[in-house]
Amino acid sequence: MKLGIIADIHADHRALTKALDRWNKDEGVDAIVCAGDVVGKGPMPNQAAALMGYHKIPNVLGNHDQRSLEKGFAKSGGQLVALNQEALDYLGQTPATQTWSWEGVRVMAAHGTPSCNRTYVFAQDVPERLHQDLAVKPPDVLILGHTHKPMCIRVGQTLVVNPGSVCLLKRQDSHTCAILELPSLDFRVLSL
Repeated sequence: MKLGIIADIHADHRALTKALDRWNKDEGVDAIVCAGDVVGKGPMPNQAAALMGYHKIPNVLGNHDQRSLEKGFAKSGGQLVALNQEALDYLGQTPATQTWSWEGVRVMAAHGTPSCNRTYVFAQDVPERLHQDLAVKPPDVLILGHTHKPMCIRVGQTLVVNPGSVCLLKRQDSHTCAILELPSLDFRVLSL
């Protein structure tokens, strides 16, 4: 099974469309998962949320998603963009974490860590919070976002992956997505 993974779209509707097109035309993924932050920062929060909802892409609540949901608007290049009802409904139904079982592999998605969507996890700096989160019933794979940096590491028995950011709004954004092959756990990052 090929699992498409995205994160940190940040209302970059054009980049999200590019990722979806790449998977549909070139890669043939069987399912897609998003590790949060559909809205916030970018120019088209309502369109990005609508596209995610249209494709029924499972998502977890990122820190920007949560803040935008609480306030009813998203920041976009220094401006405030009101979220329409469709975007609010989409974000309102988004959980903090999700877990699936595919090909006998238990896969969990969270934004920062399973217990906090604001915690950063880098390959060279794994916070104690993540070790604590994985201490009880760890998944085989944990999909994270938040850092905008692709990553594939082992934390205990769990493979922890991050596809980087779909968005290309700042120089440090990776403008990437990823594919995870199941059950082999082969992970590849794709440039957009």
